[in-house]
Amino acid sequence: MLPAFLTAICFAFSIVCAGRSTRLVGATNANFLRLLVAMACLSAFAFTYGSGLKGAGISFFLISGAVGIGVGDFFTFQAIKRIGPRLSVLLVQCLCAPIAALVEFGWLGTRLTVPQLLGGGIALLGTAITLVPGIRIKNTARTLWVGTLLAILAATAQATGAVLTRKANDANLAGGFSPDSITAAFQRMCGAFFVMLIVFMLVRRLTPQPAPEIVPPLAGTIADTPASRRKAAAPWIVANALAGLVFGVASFQWALEKMPAAIVLSIVALTPLITMPIVWVIDNDRPGVHAILGGVVAISGVILLKWN
Repeated sequence: MLPAFLTAICFAFSIVCAGRSTRLVGATNANFLRLLVAMACLSAFAFTYGSGLKGAGISFFLISGAVGIGVGDFFTFQAIKRIGPRLSVLLVQCLCAPIAALVEFGWLGTRLTVPQLLGGGIALLGTAITLVPGIRIKNTARTLWVGTLLAILAATAQATGAVLTRKANDANLAGGFSPDSITAAFQRMCGAFFVMLIVFMLVRRLTPQPAPEIVPPLAGTIADTPASRRKAAAPWIVANALAGLVFGVASFQWALEKMPAAIVLSIVALTPLITMPIVWVIDNDRPGVHAILGGVVAISGVILLKWN
């Protein structure tokens, strides 16, 4: 259970860092640069201390990254554009675990116990209690339905990617090979990076040149120039890449070696809850009563999982 918690903590820090870097250089630049930093770090480790692109499960890792991270993130961002971040995150986080349970049972025959199902459900309920009060529906019915469908597709892709990682671990063990978690994360990110690059090129080719992103002015006495923005954003971009795509994904791989995908995803769904105290410390944004209540409910679900 520890690696799943580490994953949620890493992802929470990644979200905070992403918010800071996006405000400085824009979402497109911040996202692209964090991918480059993450791929550089992961490949440097994988080809020096790790096992590079070796292993019987590498094809499953590549497909897992392509589906779970590449396709999953694409559908998530498309959903966010239509129905907003809170409803999108709520749907994706709360649907990932049950979908993964169904896929893993149908493909790998993994059966969850009643306490596991109950504990995972309570943890997801805590996340829902935290996110629901902030949801505001302002869209047309068609946009709401399309956004909801995209969120379901994102959850399905992420859940399938997690199960594919479990399949990759089984293939490696059957072949007498067990790569470290960072190498596994590198192999998975290779598939994700390939999909993201294709999507980026298609979007640039099929859509008109977008207007420059509007970013808020820098606070304080620092000169507001592109160079000063890049300098201020650099540590946040590096921290985002390390927390999310390096150590976060590596912890996720480690967790999937130990537990069923549905249980791992139930714990990773606590990421929005863990983000709130971090934002409270960094930005003095105090969580509300519903967030505290959701945290209590979610923790009780995790305790039930721990006792199982």
